[in-house]
Amino acid sequence: MNKALKLSIVAIVATLAVGCASTSDIENLQTQVDDLKSSVSKASSDAASAQSSAADAASRAAAAE
Repeated sequence: MNKALKLSIVAIVATLAVGCASTSDIENLQTQVDDLKSSVSKASSDAASAQSSAADAASRAAAAE
């Protein structure tokens, strides 16, 4: 029982030591998330523009036939 208790305490301490994140770590991750959101928004906008251009080109090609 004593050995099991010691192992449990070691496991809990190890988990807490590894699982803790500092405020600066969280702020850094939030900055990265914000940057990714911006990149995704721009990519979505670029894709919508490309789809619009492709649709225009397709309609012009169909009209030229």
